[in-house]
Amino acid sequence: MIARNRHGTATALVALLTLSGNAFAQRSERTPPPQLEDAAKPAPDARAAARQYEIEARTQPKKAAPKVQAAKAYESVGDVDASRVAASEALAREANNIEAMQLLARLAAREENWGEAVAHLRRAAQLDPNNATTQLALGQALEKTGDQAGSDVAYAAFKSLQGMKSGSDASPARR
Repeated sequence: MIARNRHGTATALVALLTLSGNAFAQRSERTPPPQLEDAAKPAPDARAAARQYEIEARTQPKKAAPKVQAAKAYESVGDVDASRVAASEALAREANNIEAMQLLARLAAREENWGEAVAHLRRAAQLDPNNATTQLALGQALEKTGDQAGSDVAYAAFKSLQGMKSGSDASPARR
């Protein structure tokens, strides 16, 4: 069973650890999230794929996509440092690359560096406030930092994007 917080959202940073477009947002409420150990299993050809993406990145020095793909491949084999470097290089190529920001936030969250995760997610949410996955992950990361009011706002945004009825407990406490 998935633990739920007072907003009715999963507390395990599922969105943050499985950010891939809006895959989490499209899950049914009854579908259990992927387990962390499953996400940590490397794909058999992930290292080869990372090398191929790095070659592609050299031939396309202005595009962020190959670096983001390389970062994901490195992450899948557990090479956090190489993943972080590739994602940072993707941001250097395209400063507004939301996917790279989400990846950097996910890496920071794995190390429980919530301040860094929040910084990347806030920037991603500013660029695309209609991204439910980012809003959910931001709410979870803010909750980890103790920013309950900020977390309430992000959760409310997530719920409204999901078409869920948000009750009074989903809005920030402003007394």
